Order: sequence, then structure tokens, then C-alpha cells
Amino acid sequence: MDPAREQLQRIEKKLDRLLDETTDLKLRMSLIEQRLTIFDARLDRFELRIDRIDQKVDHADMLAPLPEPAVSRNFAPASRRPRR
Repeated sequence: MDPAREQLQRIEKKLDRLLDETTDLKLRMSLIEQRLTIFDARLDRFELRIDRIDQKVDHADMLAPLPEPAVSRNFAPASRRPRR
């Protein structure tokens, strides 16, 4: 067989392997992109849930009664001070 023809056959086999590997890599990348899209959607849902929880906490804080102010023993409001 002609050495040039043998060389071309070896090159053709290598190209076939590269084509197979490229096809495999494209498929794997496609799957990774799909999973990343799903993961991104889940993160968006978590963000919405956290926002709703924050809103509920804010509303609960608004509805909760204000704590009584602490009164110092040395201070009495003007209406309760003894008159001289």
C-alpha cells in the first residue's frame, strides 16, 4: 500500500475520533446547560420565598405593639414630678 494513502487513513481515523469526542462534548454541554437552567429557576423561586418571608416579618413588626419605654428610677415624667 502507498505510504501517503496509509498516512491519509490514519489522519481520517483521528478525525473520526475527534468528531466523536466533539459530538460527545456537545451533548454533555447541552445537559449541563439544561441543569444550570433548572438550578437557576430554583434559585429564583428561593429568592421569591425569601422576599415573601421578609415581607411577612416586616408586616408582623408593624402589627406588634411597641414595647413600653424603660423608665429610669432617677427620672419621672413632668406630670409625675412632685411640685415644690
